[in-house]
Amino acid sequence: MSSEGKSQETVETNVSKEEEIKHTPAQAPDDCGYKVWNPPNAPVVPIKDLPDSYFEPTLSELKASYDAQVRTREALVNGPLKTREVRERESKAKLEKYPTTRIRIKFLDRTQLERAFPSTDKIRSVYAFVRNCLRDDVKPIKFVLYQTPPRRELKVSDPKVRDLTLYELQLTPSSVLMVSFFDESLNGDGNAKRKLDPNLRAPLLESILAQAQDLPPPPTFDDPTPEKKEAGKSRPTAEGSRDASNNNSKPLPKWLKLGSPSKLVTNFPDIGHLAKWSVSSHKFGFGTECLRDDDPDTFWHSDGPQPHFITVQFGKKVAIQKIALHLSFQSDDSYTPATLCVRAGTGLSDLQDVRLVTFQQPDGWLLFDVYMEPSEDGEGVKPLHAYVLQIVVVANHMNGRDTHIRGMKVFGPLE
Repeated sequence: MSSEGKSQETVETNVSKEEEIKHTPAQAPDDCGYKVWNPPNAPVVPIKDLPDSYFEPTLSELKASYDAQVRTREALVNGPLKTREVRERESKAKLEKYPTTRIRIKFLDRTQLERAFPSTDKIRSVYAFVRNCLRDDVKPIKFVLYQTPPRRELKVSDPKVRDLTLYELQLTPSSVLMVSFFDESLNGDGNAKRKLDPNLRAPLLESILAQAQDLPPPPTFDDPTPEKKEAGKSRPTAEGSRDASNNNSKPLPKWLKLGSPSKLVTNFPDIGHLAKWSVSSHKFGFGTECLRDDDPDTFWHSDGPQPHFITVQFGKKVAIQKIALHLSFQSDDSYTPATLCVRAGTGLSDLQDVRLVTFQQPDGWLLFDVYMEPSEDGEGVKPLHAYVLQIVVVANHMNGRDTHIRGMKVFGPLE
């Protein structure tokens, strides 16, 4: 046989192999170990409306939130620098914890296709699985997998996506991906997206749809927990608003004294001038000077990550009896502190929580004891002896982010 004949035979053989590869499915769906879920058809049961008091955090919840904020801040500010070897070791440990990643593909009619992939697989493995499950007439049509909200497309053509594993794409241990076809007829028109079309079906093989199962019923919310939580919310609060002070059914705690909105009158000596004042953050022109100027129209305005705090450092150990704060919910709204934590110690490295104070829509000067241990004569409470005093804003009204405090004073005991 001539060389020309051999060359022609080789070309024909290569063409036939390409055609065979093109028309041969990559993997039989039956061997994938997947699950198919029918669209949810259970009637939507409205969730029981909870009273506003249910969403008011308890003291333990506020303390836990504050501790979490402190840990986060300490990890960001004072955490040790990690070498690449340490980071790789931590990443390897997390990968060993989640060797597989469960991906659930959600179609427009809310049919869901689920399968577990090795966490070291690339996103192309998910695309190959989904395409293998599509009807034959839909397989040639391009589609894209994405997450929402916000929309994050995981395109194989994107080098920032295709070269990363499922773990590196932060899809581990489980994720839900939406599918969008380039052919809009498979996605439905705008009305179908807003209101599901009953005639719209996921373009999957009939053999796959036949294996679909119903989703497990959602949990019921007929639980007495809200009432229990509401009943367990009785806690001492610093009722600082005028409305609260006029309510005779809720007497004010003995440790809280309300002054006038603009002037504080007390016999305790002011020792704030003996200390160095600092704040965690502040906007320009709204720093510590606004806490000490006795002007109710100025205020400290925090401007940084939570928790926000005021630090008062004395040159020697002093006796601290009371703290006075000027807060105005009427003016500051969600910037008004709702819960404060008083901390004290011999230095910044050994501060200890002394007490937690809560307010409800305060307006004016609030005067309260730093310490809660009764004195020996039983007439009052003991002063706190410390070098450093710190006031931490644990939470604001209406979950506000930054905070306003219009004045602060530190008092020693009566001589």
